[in-house]
Amino acid sequence: MASLDPKVIHIAWEIHENWRKTSGYIVRIKPVTEDAAWISERGAWCDIQNTPFDELPGDWKRMNYKMALLAFQTVCEEQDIEAASAMLHKKWLDCNPSAALHHNVPFDELTEKTKDARRYVVRIALEHVA
Repeated sequence: MASLDPKVIHIAWEIHENWRKTSGYIVRIKPVTEDAAWISERGAWCDIQNTPFDELPGDWKRMNYKMALLAFQTVCEEQDIEAASAMLHKKWLDCNPSAALHHNVPFDELTEKTKDARRYVVRIALEHVA
C-alpha cells in the first residue's frame, strides 16, 4: 500500500478501536486472504472484533484505512457533520457494493446506531483536518 498520511493512519486506528468498544467485543471471525505473514503465523481467520488495530492483518487494516481516507477526503469537501456523514456513507457504499444489506441503504434509512457510527468517523476526521 502506498504511504499514508499519518493523520489517515490515526483516523483508521480510532475508527477500529471505537468500533471494538461500542460493538461489545463480540466475536467476529473474518477471513484473511491477503496477508501471507498473518496466514503463515496465525491461520486464515481473524477475530477482527477482539484484535487491536495494530495487530490486525493487512487486509483488515486496509479496510480501516479506506474508510479513514474517505472520511478525510469527505470532510475536506463538507464540514457539516450530518451532510458529511451522508456523503461518507454514499462513498463507502460506492466502494463496497457488497456491504451488508442493513448498511446498503441511503443514509437516512440507516439505524441511529449506524448513523452515529458514521458521524463519529466524520468528527474524528474533522479533528485531523484542521
